[in-house]
Amino acid sequence: MIVASFSSRGPSIPTPGFLKPDILCPGVNILAASHTSMEWKIDSGTSMACPHLSGVAALLKSVHPNWSPAAIKSPIMTTADDVNLAGNPIEDERFLPADIFATGSGHVNPSRAKDPGLVYDIQPQDYLPFLLVCGKSTSQVYTRTVTNVGDPDSSYEVEISPPSGVDVRVEPTTLNFSETEQKLQYKVTFSRLTSAPDTNFVQGFLKCISPTHSVRSPIVVRLS
Repeated sequence: MIVASFSSRGPSIPTPGFLKPDILCPGVNILAASHTSMEWKIDSGTSMACPHLSGVAALLKSVHPNWSPAAIKSPIMTTADDVNLAGNPIEDERFLPADIFATGSGHVNPSRAKDPGLVYDIQPQDYLPFLLVCGKSTSQVYTRTVTNVGDPDSSYEVEISPPSGVDVRVEPTTLNFSETEQKLQYKVTFSRLTSAPDTNFVQGFLKCISPTHSVRSPIVVRLS
């Protein structure tokens, strides 16, 4: 599994607070219809990748007709593959391990996306903290809300792989659900360590894990 050279790379220049890209999907040597010659041909490009994701979203909507667009996008990202089929890191066009600004959440896995366990839905008011302009500080605290769409009685442990030079703490570290559609919150605190590397961005991830589900969220911290 290799990220093509033409694949869009992050970070997002106008809104660096949003991790881009979101997801990877097939876009190289795709059998597609040509709108000019009205014939089938093999083509590559982001225009080949887009229909794959649109199809996955349509399939999820058919299985979960009441889910919002955000609830559909959530499992597409949180159940994505962050390694290739051999269990090794996804590579870029240079055959080197691709960083998070090339892979985003990883490569889409439609089979897992239909049964994610938890989803991150969002409401308009949830964008307000992002729109606020805050000064620099040594720590940042973020609150996330997850909705249980799996087994009514389920428990998730939060696992952290912290970015280099950043202390990451989660409260609570266990999420116990008693019913479907129940919502719970957790807080994540990021603090820069004195041993932080001399680089712009560092990456890690957060996972909510139950015996049957793994909900993975990538983390990027800008150090300078």
